[in-house]
Amino acid sequence: MGDTISINIDYKPLLAINSDLILCISENINKDFSNIEDVVLDTITGKNMNIEFDLIYDKEGTKNLRGFLLEYYFRDPTINDSIIHKKRKVYFDKKIIIKK
Repeated sequence: MGDTISINIDYKPLLAINSDLILCISENINKDFSNIEDVVLDTITGKNMNIEFDLIYDKEGTKNLRGFLLEYYFRDPTINDSIIHKKRKVYFDKKIIIKK
């Protein structure tokens, strides 16, 4: 409690090597992620498929770090393929126990 929890996510892209990455989290996301469109999300932009951030909790108890990683990329269309962007969400729910 009161200590800094450093989190480092090293993401392996599936869509493209040059994808961009965003982390979206909130303590208010339902367990089944049913309200993901309705809550305010904290967002952290990744760099080189890596995201680093710190958490500090001032109250003890069980916390749920819920959210998703959004991998996305844009490209120019080709003669054989008109797709210009793709995106992929990876959802997570991590329990954190805070003690004095």
